[in-house]
Amino acid sequence: MKKLLYVLVAVIIAVSCFTVAVSADDGRTLTVVSVTEKSITFKYTGAKAGDNNWVGVYTKDASVTPDAQSETSSFYVYLADGDGEYTIEFDKCLYTRDNKDTYAPGSFWRNVENPVLADKQENYKLLWLGGASWYETLAQAALPAASQGGGDNPSTSDGALAVAIVAAAAAGAVVLAKKKH
Repeated sequence: MKKLLYVLVAVIIAVSCFTVAVSADDGRTLTVVSVTEKSITFKYTGAKAGDNNWVGVYTKDASVTPDAQSETSSFYVYLADGDGEYTIEFDKCLYTRDNKDTYAPGSFWRNVENPVLADKQENYKLLWLGGASWYETLAQAALPAASQGGGDNPSTSDGALAVAIVAAAAAGAVVLAKKKH
């Protein structure tokens, strides 16, 4: 019974710690923490003062270059300097057509009329943009595939579940090995 409890705890820890992280060459990191039908939560590290830091939600095939001087994100937020975490709640983002952009850290915006992702979440990514042009790609992170069952539960992928199962099996093996000696 104790072994089963250890395995269960290992599975819960492994699944609850699921993240998708991407690190840039200069130490910046962008980590997708959770995705629901109504929001995306992410963490970031390394936002430097004066770098015009912001993160946008883009289709996975979108490409933004400093020369273009334009982009089309669905949603975006300006980052505070340093490290932080934001939840982009789609229906709480100000619509750019109806409001003047303030460029203030922590302000949430949308370029789409309907405050929802128009396609499956795995068809989107986060792009951290900034620099002198405002359009240099500083880091990016893909959104994971939606979990089965829908709703507002954070998403996990089959890969995260496989990691959880392996972690649980390893925890069980450790418990068994300790009992044999």
